[in-house]
Amino acid sequence: MIDTHAHLWWRGDGHRVLIRERVAQLDADFGFDALAPELARAGVGQVVLVSAAQSFAETRRLLEAAARHTTQVLGVIGFLDLAGRWDPSLAFVMGGAIAVGLGAFAFARRRTVAFLGGAMHLPTARDIDARLVSGSLLFGIGWGLGGFCPGPALVSFATGNLKAIVFVVAMLAGMALVDLIERQKRRAG
Repeated sequence: MIDTHAHLWWRGDGHRVLIRERVAQLDADFGFDALAPELARAGVGQVVLVSAAQSFAETRRLLEAAARHTTQVLGVIGFLDLAGRWDPSLAFVMGGAIAVGLGAFAFARRRTVAFLGGAMHLPTARDIDARLVSGSLLFGIGWGLGGFCPGPALVSFATGNLKAIVFVVAMLAGMALVDLIERQKRRAG
């Protein structure tokens, strides 16, 4: 089995955990040596490490862990380095995510009720239009420049990570702006 999203952290790298009173385990270094027994207990043989701090120091440490544990670490996903070397192997990570998504939607299409009892609401639009393409481009640009996708951004936001706070505020502002534009279009039309 492969874990495609594992985080490591080091307190000295500037990670600021605000919830450490509630979760004492977060107030300690968690390197690959701490992760390895957890992987073994879960039956996970290989892992993709994902940057949590969105910094050069974090990415360097993850790459060092990958170099020391070459049979267990399949790859490292760090923040987007526009001046650096592009790693085409990350396309396989995207391919894996698409495969999981396709399987999940195929499963969901056969259901009429969600797991929590509500009605299933799946997308019905099939058109590829300017709105979809421009929204996808903006999402990808924001993800690449910010170094976060929305889920991990919210988690990092809760830890007080300044970059995550800026990202989440910008994300929410963008969502509010789109909502405002859509409401104005409905009123005018």
